[in-house]
Amino acid sequence: MFYAAGVLAENYWSMKMDEIMSALFAIMFAAFQAGNAAAFGPDMGKAKAAADRVFKIIDYPSQINARSQD
Repeated sequence: MFYAAGVLAENYWSMKMDEIMSALFAIMFAAFQAGNAAAFGPDMGKAKAAADRVFKIIDYPSQINARSQD
């Protein structure tokens, strides 16, 4: 990527080096974050299954009658 940035800086004089480095940083940061997101993919499936089980327990009707019979 740094080689490509150097080629851009050499061939396109209208582009400033700080603009090229900003774009390079953005691309590298996006690639790192995409890798992190892909690493957590299997855990997201497990979390969804766990949340479904929790909500199933919450939605289960209670057998206890909490209303007073005064």
